[in-house]
Amino acid sequence: MLIESQQLEGPRPSVSMVDLFRLAYPERSEAFTCWSVQTGARKTNYGTRIDYILCDKDLVGTFRKGDVVADIMPEVEGSDHCPVWALLPVTVPTGRTSLPPLCTHFWPQCQKRQLQLSSFLKSVALEKKTQTPIGNVVSKRTKVLTNTDSKKRCKQSLLNFCSNTIEISSKSAGINDQAPMRPERDGDACQRCPEFELANRERQNAAAQQWRSLLDCGKKAPKATVPLCVGHREPCVSRQVKRPDSKHRGREFWACARPIGAPTNPLARCNTFIWK
Repeated sequence: MLIESQQLEGPRPSVSMVDLFRLAYPERSEAFTCWSVQTGARKTNYGTRIDYILCDKDLVGTFRKGDVVADIMPEVEGSDHCPVWALLPVTVPTGRTSLPPLCTHFWPQCQKRQLQLSSFLKSVALEKKTQTPIGNVVSKRTKVLTNTDSKKRCKQSLLNFCSNTIEISSKSAGINDQAPMRPERDGDACQRCPEFELANRERQNAAAQQWRSLLDCGKKAPKATVPLCVGHREPCVSRQVKRPDSKHRGREFWACARPIGAPTNPLARCNTFIWK
């Protein structure tokens, strides 16, 4: 932010900027605005402050002490950065006939975004929408009529198909009614005996057990026990070495499951490291 008396052309080595947040809070610590998403450092507030609101030094000199209000918003999530804001006690005198030249930056015609043509043709577009030619109405009506005729034909064909199927099914039902019953054999009655069903079920279970043993290839290997971290006595998580220049690249190890943080923070990740 620059004041009106300064010129934009040419180098300005004497101009310096002021951090408004540090001006409002000169001794506030751990006011971070960026955290690593991969390590989960936001949960332990282990980050950096790289988002600033800078103001011209001469403009800040016109403010009274305590007028500048600035802060960060770490509670707003959705990114690895958090928003920052500042409230400046800048007023524009209303008695002047013309504003400073830098105020033209806020004019629509001076912005980088190009205006849409719809903003200039709103009234004409409404008139065109209200006027519908007669030819279009006639063509739409004929299309509707043809669509209804085709739907009627489809319905008739579907009804004919349903009626044919009903007749065929009724005829087939009559044939089945007239068909003679197959005499029951002695083996059919034996298959319904409880002893036969029990033996058949046992034979099926034995075959299923044999197939299961073949597919499992013996007993499964027991799962590896998850060790506990040294600092918190909590279950560790499995991680992998991903450094391209390391000779242990791809090797897995156990580490603390908590997010990374400052070494003095007891809630942060401890130094547990166990090779698998």
